[in-house]
Amino acid sequence: MALAEAGALRLRVLSALVLAPLPIVAIWFGGLFFAGLTAAAAVVMAWEWGRLCGGGAGASALVGAVASAMIAASLFGFATGLLLALAGAAIVWQVAVQR
Repeated sequence: MALAEAGALRLRVLSALVLAPLPIVAIWFGGLFFAGLTAAAAVVMAWEWGRLCGGGAGASALVGAVASAMIAASLFGFATGLLLALAGAAIVWQVAVQR
C-alpha cells in the first residue's frame, strides 16, 4: 500500500470513528431520535443539492419542502409525508420554471 493510500485510509477510519456514534445512538433509541436524525440528514442533502443547482429561491423551496415532508411523515405517517413531498415538488418545480 502506497503512503498516500495509507494516509487516506487512516483519514477515512478516523472519520468513521467520529461520525458513527450519532447514527448508532439514534438507531438504538429509535422513534423521534431516529426520525430527527433522518430529517436532519435529508435537509442537509436538500440544501447541498439546491446549492449545487445554483441556490436562490429554488434551494430554499427545496429545503422547506423536504423539511416539512420529513416532519409530517415522522409525526403523522407516511401518507401525509408523501402528500407534502408531492406538493413541495410542485412548488419547487414552479419556482424553477419562474426562474
